[in-house]
Amino acid sequence: MYISYEPSPVFLAYGGIFIYYAYKNDDQNRPHQYSFGMDAWVTEGAEEPEKEMFDIRDVEGYDSSKSIEQNFRNMIDAGTINKERILFNDGKEWFYNEEE
Repeated sequence: MYISYEPSPVFLAYGGIFIYYAYKNDDQNRPHQYSFGMDAWVTEGAEEPEKEMFDIRDVEGYDSSKSIEQNFRNMIDAGTINKERILFNDGKEWFYNEEE
């Protein structure tokens, strides 16, 4: 049986950063509410960091009184999310798009 996967659509493009939807079990009919990715081929348990999904609520600066879109815009403006890394509430950094 052949299964064809489609890349995830863009949730937000802002400041040169692209945020992609993430889906439950890679089923595009079942989007996660708070999980997103930095690559169109985002998936749970990916080997490449840029393809791994993350929960926006764990990112430094998340404000539950704001929309998810506004949170992403604020995080990008603050540099919490940029083209190379994401800063999380626990002080950890997640690096992706690193030059080899």
